Amino acid sequence: MVNIIIYLENELSKKSQELVESLLQHELVASASIDEDNSYYIKKNGKVIKTTHTVITAQTKSLMFSDVVNFIKSNFGEEVPVFSMPLTQMNEHFNEYIKSRTKKV
Repeated sequence: MVNIIIYLENELSKKSQELVESLLQHELVASASIDEDNSYYIKKNGKVIKTTHTVITAQTKSLMFSDVVNFIKSNFGEEVPVFSMPLTQMNEHFNEYIKSRTKKV
């Protein structure tokens, strides 16, 4: 099991709910949360700049990561940053929650 983190910037931020609903409809993720106006800091030309983006966090099976990435590429573009973090420990209820709400692999 993994947490998938998806970063949406600019005009894609407005499509966060559409993306979450699509991922859920296609059973690619079990659940997801949207963090709007997430503060994001970068260093550019020697100055620290604050910007904002929308962050989606979703839970799914490890084997479905590539399916999620391909779905996002096909429907929202190739430039959307996506990564995952393993969920190494969880109780049986949460494990079953993810398995029962995602496609069989």
